[in-house]
Amino acid sequence: MRLASFTSTLPAGQNIFINPAQILAVTPFNNMTHIHVAVPNQNGTPFIYAVSESLQAVRHEINLAMAN
Repeated sequence: MRLASFTSTLPAGQNIFINPAQILAVTPFNNMTHIHVAVPNQNGTPFIYAVSESLQAVRHEINLAMAN
């Protein structure tokens, strides 16, 4: 398994790499996608990454990363 690569919306355009085994959920939000991971934030809820890729593109990248 490899890390999945995405483009962050904050800061805009920054590449981020996420372990696909830690992803809990992927949800569309306005013109971006939220990736919820198992790592909690300071409030104890799952941390959310906002990425510019579409929901379908995120799903595809996660599937590719899990396959490798």
